[in-house]
Amino acid sequence: MKLEELARLAGVSKATASIILNGRAEQYRISKVTQERVTALAEKYHYIANIQAAGLRNHTSRLVALIVPELTHQGFARFAKTLELRLRALGYHLIMSCSEDDAEVESRALRALTGQQVDAFVTVSCHDSDEVYRELTGSRAPVIMIDRNIPNSHYHYVISNDPDTVKQLTSLLVQVNQQQPVYFGGVLTMGNSQKRLQGYCEVLENARIPVMNDRIFHMNYTAEAGYQMMAEYFRQHQAMPENLLTASFTLMEGVLSFVREHYRFLPDRPNWATFGDNMILDLLPFSIHSAPQDYTRMAEHTVDLLMSSLVGESDQAKIVLSRDIIQRPGRLQESS
Repeated sequence: MKLEELARLAGVSKATASIILNGRAEQYRISKVTQERVTALAEKYHYIANIQAAGLRNHTSRLVALIVPELTHQGFARFAKTLELRLRALGYHLIMSCSEDDAEVESRALRALTGQQVDAFVTVSCHDSDEVYRELTGSRAPVIMIDRNIPNSHYHYVISNDPDTVKQLTSLLVQVNQQQPVYFGGVLTMGNSQKRLQGYCEVLENARIPVMNDRIFHMNYTAEAGYQMMAEYFRQHQAMPENLLTASFTLMEGVLSFVREHYRFLPDRPNWATFGDNMILDLLPFSIHSAPQDYTRMAEHTVDLLMSSLVGESDQAKIVLSRDIIQRPGRLQESS
């Protein structure tokens, strides 16, 4: 029996049935009556047993592979922890690999994991095409894209609303002094990098602030890249930017490493913001606005999509999560 059939018999949506069967009914405040109706039908038609039996027939490995750009990234670590706990409860095990935001490294990892006969892939891809995934996984193993989606890909994805987020962050900075913030972004061929830059430029154009390309920098999403972009800006201007937006917290980490080494050049009133978040931002002597990503919620949606895919549900899902903006009140540096 497929999930769709079970949901139809229970008179609920596939999403609701999946939530109940994955033990998240309380979180979504689904009534006890609905929960009992779905679970009773699942027991009657041996729905969970059917999934396990299909695994034995198809010689599945009960392994799910996760490919992320950075193993030390706190957000991806939180995502991986939630993903592993949920998968373990369902009888699956998680194996991980790091791409270092390098397309060739990612491809090699994908080839190696494909050789392990994993049942599904979850990936934060730095490719600008899903061709390598289609070539290596075919239709054998489902692929779920998280955090970044590849343009024109047919795979499921769970991402955040980057266009709205970058517009909110840019607007916060522009409201202070009507100047173009310096922008540090990632690899421009990535879909999320393009969306973030586009939203940033749209806010400036709507505010009638000229977009100067020499205030826009792109490398990758590593802390090293954040440090190098700040070093290059400093080399050009012999100062740090008063207004700055970084397209990931890892980039801001690199910026803060540069600040630590050149603190005396920090502007008196930094007007900075970043994608992502970390509690260290609450401890700094100056303020940085941030936009945290809900990695726990992202992991929960990912598991739902994995389970649906593994029982034959193939309609593409496009899940876009909102981000909250954390505005930190301005703190002035003491004058020397």
